[in-house]
Amino acid sequence: MSKYIRIILFPFTLCLALFLLNNVCSGAKKGVLNGIVLTEGNEPIENALVVIDGVWQVLTNEQGEFSIPYKNNVEPNEVVGFFKGLKVKEWDYSPSSGAIKVIMTPGNVMAGIVRDETGKPLGNTQLTVGGFKTEQGLTTDKYGYFRLLLPDEASMHNAYTFSIHGISHNERHYTLSPTHAFYNITYSGIHPDEKKKQSFAIQQLILLRTNLKPISNTPVVVDQVHYLTDGNGIINLNSKVPRNTIFKLNGYTIIRSELYAEEEKLRLIVNVEKPVIDSDTISKMSSLDKDFEIILQNLKKEKNFMVDNNSLINNEVKKIQERISKGAVLSQENKNHLQNLLSQIQREVTDIHSEENKAFTKRDNELIFNLQALLLEKDSINKIVAARLLKVENEKLLEEAEFHDRILKMTIAGVILVLLAITGYVLALRIRKQKQQLAITNHQLEESKDKIKLLYEEQTDGIKLALVTQQAILPPSSFLENWLPDHFILYKPKDIVSGDFYWGEAKDGNLFLASVDCTGHGVAGGFTSMLGYSLLNLALQNEEIPTPAHILDRLNEGVIRSLRQGTAGSRSKDGMDITLIKYHPANNAIQVAGGGNPVYVVRNGEILQYKLDKFAIGVPRMGREVPKFSNFEIDIQKGDMVYIFTDGFADQLGGIDGQQKYMYNKFRELLVSISFDDMETQQQKLEESFLNWKGDHEQMDDITVIGIRV
Repeated sequence: MSKYIRIILFPFTLCLALFLLNNVCSGAKKGVLNGIVLTEGNEPIENALVVIDGVWQVLTNEQGEFSIPYKNNVEPNEVVGFFKGLKVKEWDYSPSSGAIKVIMTPGNVMAGIVRDETGKPLGNTQLTVGGFKTEQGLTTDKYGYFRLLLPDEASMHNAYTFSIHGISHNERHYTLSPTHAFYNITYSGIHPDEKKKQSFAIQQLILLRTNLKPISNTPVVVDQVHYLTDGNGIINLNSKVPRNTIFKLNGYTIIRSELYAEEEKLRLIVNVEKPVIDSDTISKMSSLDKDFEIILQNLKKEKNFMVDNNSLINNEVKKIQERISKGAVLSQENKNHLQNLLSQIQREVTDIHSEENKAFTKRDNELIFNLQALLLEKDSINKIVAARLLKVENEKLLEEAEFHDRILKMTIAGVILVLLAITGYVLALRIRKQKQQLAITNHQLEESKDKIKLLYEEQTDGIKLALVTQQAILPPSSFLENWLPDHFILYKPKDIVSGDFYWGEAKDGNLFLASVDCTGHGVAGGFTSMLGYSLLNLALQNEEIPTPAHILDRLNEGVIRSLRQGTAGSRSKDGMDITLIKYHPANNAIQVAGGGNPVYVVRNGEILQYKLDKFAIGVPRMGREVPKFSNFEIDIQKGDMVYIFTDGFADQLGGIDGQQKYMYNKFRELLVSISFDDMETQQQKLEESFLNWKGDHEQMDDITVIGIRV
């Protein structure tokens, strides 16, 4: 029967697996928009800048392809491509595949984006371009981008001027990307609407609490003129004042202001403070006024205890009323001030009593609710206990009946009872023996567990000791800071011991710095890294005039010789990807050689990629000549960011389903976005981006990223 069930279930299981695999593969594409940029002859365009819906920017790879995160089932509205000497002829989006195809045709196009000083794009903004026979006028789109078709003889340079809202901007206000003929313009000025808004004057002032209730009969000082709000908290000023006028409110703090420019009014949202008397008023008090100051001070002290001391407050209020009735010898300003303070205290007393009543009511309601819940819980528990007692009683009666019946049967069948007793005794002996055997087995398992634990701890201690040795070979921070004051190193081993390492030495006034990725990770990679470190030092010492290529040639020969690669019977396939630079600080010159990973240079927001040799160190080549590495010269400028790295960052799996690689396109975009930050911030952003991408998934490989500011 089981055979037929397996025959039936096999095709069902196979179909289910194919269905799940299809869902996983299609799920990997969710939230990702792919595309390709081609010429009219279907040739891919590398490093073309693609902008989607004015928000998403991405550079194409060597195959002209790009990939960006995007909302599911949302069709893009606008796709723009930028590359020097080309313009977009047409673009097409396929809903079924979720992919974009952009066709570019020859055309001399000036393009760019206009932003304000905060980086916000200025959409629908009038722009005038000077530098032609006649000025060209155009308008940015809603995303701040503009495009202008130029004559064939025109070229991209820094002689153009851009006028925005009547303000001329030259090369100090924009950067030019010659690769994409793209201008990043920063508008440094005040928008006309904002300038108009700032020039408005205020005729009316409205004073409101944080709950937007008006504050009536309250004094306000505006440009040394005293006003009093009406019942709606409104003050009509004697003359218009600028919007940046300072308003003095005794006893209030301004939380925010709201300007209604067209109506020439300003709303002040304020918070109530304790009433105070300013020094100018105190200096003008007569002796009678000073008596009132003592009363006010007593009121301030007693106001903190007004809930328990209402009678004292009433006495002080009566004193104030009696003094006010003698207003013939009291200044009108202090009389008004005391009257306002009396009203404010009465309101606060009412508010305090109201809040206390609410608190007491809430507390009583909570107490009653808790008592009711307790009674219900007690009643419920009593019912449960009673039900359980009844059940126990019934079970007890049933057990007693069964016991009497069993005694009766056992009395009648005594012989059977004796046989059962003997059988039970034999079974008990057997069970006891099995328990003893089980105890012995458990003891043996515990001993094995302890041995395994001890062995694991010994191996772990050995690996940790290897970690100390491996860390000791890394260049000390004092050495790197002396040669590279502005640098960072992101170094994240996958396991305790790393297959990645970075190497640095100095010779003849030059710094040699390398990022190395050995085959494997953990202990296996750690052994190879120690071999690579030793051979690098030996190669540098043996070269009289060392170049990166000569050092790597010696390293390659040493690895092949040490691991006996390429010989009969050798099974070693260990090797390493390496990027080695020679840096001379005096002339800002860089030589580089390597295999496996490129070198990136970011200059003014543009990334330059220098591809090195494609073969790695120590790759076995049976019967073939060992290849030689090439030297590459890199022209660098002050302020450039130079990045060397291993492949661990770009190859990390993560994303929504944990099955997508980070990829080099995303890695390059990340380096461009952080290139203007300081070194500590760059390292922090790289690590945060890596952890966010990885999520809860396992780190796939060792990671090394080195950044240098020239």
